[in-house]
Amino acid sequence: MRAAHLMSNFVLPFIALTIALSGTGVCGAVQGESSPTPSQPTNSQVDEETSAAVNQQQTITAAPKESVKVGPAEAVVLGVVTGAVNSSKTGSAPNIACDEPTYDFGKSLNNRDIQHTYVVKNIGDMPLEISDVRTSCGCTIARISTKTVPPGGEAEVTAVLKLQRRKGHQRKSLNVVSNDPDTPWLSLYMQGEAFKEVDISPSRIDFRQLGDSSAVEQLIEIRCNTDDTINIKSLETSSDFFAVDHEVIEEGKAHQIRVRTQPPLSMGLTRGTLVINTDNKKFPSLQVPLSLHVVGELTFSPKQINLLQSDSPISPYVFVFPGTKTDFTIEKVEPPIESIEVQVAPVGRKGYRIQLQNLVPNEELKGKYLKITTSAEGMKEIKIPFVLIAPAPSQTR
Repeated sequence: MRAAHLMSNFVLPFIALTIALSGTGVCGAVQGESSPTPSQPTNSQVDEETSAAVNQQQTITAAPKESVKVGPAEAVVLGVVTGAVNSSKTGSAPNIACDEPTYDFGKSLNNRDIQHTYVVKNIGDMPLEISDVRTSCGCTIARISTKTVPPGGEAEVTAVLKLQRRKGHQRKSLNVVSNDPDTPWLSLYMQGEAFKEVDISPSRIDFRQLGDSSAVEQLIEIRCNTDDTINIKSLETSSDFFAVDHEVIEEGKAHQIRVRTQPPLSMGLTRGTLVINTDNKKFPSLQVPLSLHVVGELTFSPKQINLLQSDSPISPYVFVFPGTKTDFTIEKVEPPIESIEVQVAPVGRKGYRIQLQNLVPNEELKGKYLKITTSAEGMKEIKIPFVLIAPAPSQTR
């Protein structure tokens, strides 16, 4: 009985599995009349049958497809084996899908909201559970009609994209998070181009790293992108360092404004505003920020070395960068006290970092300055004063 039990649990399933995998490998053994099975086979018989089955599996070669006849017992075992294989390949699961995952809204004014509804399907054979819909930025919001979608069912994901103050190509994503094992995140997209009713490009003008005698200019284009029209009535600036004029590119639609600096310019940073007065009722006045930064041949920071008074040594830094002169060297750095050590190292684009080591911020530095000698003809010498700050009085309870 023990041998018969071994045969039913091992030999027959093994032969059935060999049939399932090879297709024709045991045709000869099955098609012929099988000899009756002894009621009580010996252990040696079981071993021989097992060895034969293994040897037969190892010597299988590709053969023409033939019909295979199997007995009832073998058919039951074969069905169990192949059924287990098929079940592992096509196990039940939800399957999320969307026929049109990308919505292109084309061109739109940037004072509008774009709304679109996506249809999400469950083409699997188990319920689809949607846990969340996540958007790529705060300008997009989304809601879903239901979080549980049965097999063959649908859900609607409605998204709203806010275009306010946006310009140019837009592409925003939504991610539907679900229990689909193959697609736990389904990505949906909204894309298109946003434009202003009246576009100003650039929206601000900055003149940087100028000398006090620099005369340079930048251009601004104004364009009306709707059926309306726009014409410039007048231009105003809040600073005498800027001069402006304009010309028509396309009547009622596009204009070009030229902004120029008017030397001599004041050292440092100057801010101003360009006011554009138009005949457009919705945009009667437009404003463009202006700025200019006037430097010498070199720039340096800080302008003064602020020190909190103390008896402990510190190591402050000073930086010197190109201004109108792009190539220079630091020739000498002279601290006011001999005990202060100086280290000079290149930094950034042709600039220098100066570190003052072993500097004790006490009364000895009061009224003194750091002297830097450079190769720049217009700024051969830079003097940076030390400013002592008294510590706050201690508070006693």
